Amino acid sequence: MDVAACQGGFSVPDINLGPVPECVEAGNTSNNPTGQGCTAANLCALGFHLCQSGAEVGAKAKSQQCPTDTGADAFWLTAQSLNAAGNSCDDPTENNVVGCGDIGPQVGVGWNCGPLTHYLSEVQCGDSPRAGIPPWQCVNGGATEANTISKPDPAKGGVLCCRD
Repeated sequence: MDVAACQGGFSVPDINLGPVPECVEAGNTSNNPTGQGCTAANLCALGFHLCQSGAEVGAKAKSQQCPTDTGADAFWLTAQSLNAAGNSCDDPTENNVVGCGDIGPQVGVGWNCGPLTHYLSEVQCGDSPRAGIPPWQCVNGGATEANTISKPDPAKGGVLCCRD
């Protein structure tokens, strides 16, 4: 398998940071399921990295279907974001985050997001645990969800990891 859904929390925002060495372990079955001190990339096992785009997921999954559309009330984050207008995966910025699952609005037809099916904007990942769809958070997200997203609880998904 070249794409894996890795469940867990991460407290350090910004999907483009990569793994931080201070995070000794992360993931829903670890001793740190809330991901304290961890980034989204720390949820990926050795030999895997946070999937960078819909194109990478499609190539590694060898399918144009999301590998995690389970109907399980979950979102599986990638490092893919949308353009400034929030309607295309071409020319991504830090606006919105794109992944698989069944939480958040569906990606539009013609957005060129590969097999990725859903996205989270500031509406879905609110600026506190009481707003949006907990536990997904985008503190002061505005149009910078990719830089501000965190998930301080292992519930409702995690990340998509691609084999190195």
